[in-house]
Amino acid sequence: MKKLVPLTLFALVLASYAMLVSTVLANPYVWVYDENGNLCDVFNIGDKLRIQAYDSSTPYRIRVYDPNGNINNEWISNTANFDSGLVTNATSMLGRWTVRTTNYECKFAVGMYNVIPEISFGILGILGACFAGFGLKYLRAKRKV
Repeated sequence: MKKLVPLTLFALVLASYAMLVSTVLANPYVWVYDENGNLCDVFNIGDKLRIQAYDSSTPYRIRVYDPNGNINNEWISNTANFDSGLVTNATSMLGRWTVRTTNYECKFAVGMYNVIPEISFGILGILGACFAGFGLKYLRAKRKV
């Protein structure tokens, strides 16, 4: 009898959880992928990307905003799953881009990605740091003499 009470309590909790999960409607979701299909939030200028979204209530709107807040791309999806295919003009300027999915129940999801300068600035910074270190070592060696 003592073992039956905890099992009954566990069964009630499990049943109430199952009822809760079955009644909750899914919110919209949005993902940004690189052209190889990997989730990504950093791109270089000119890179291609793919936008995927999901919403259980259709139709819903997907908009891509550039760093200035202007609409760059816009789609309306009549199916729950949306795939933009490869988008070529969504990395045309530096800064933080925003992908916003909105349905007609005023539920929304926001995804963001950054477009950064080419990697050559990073290489120049690393070389500058190396030369600064060698310069400090040279100055210290010159003071000892």
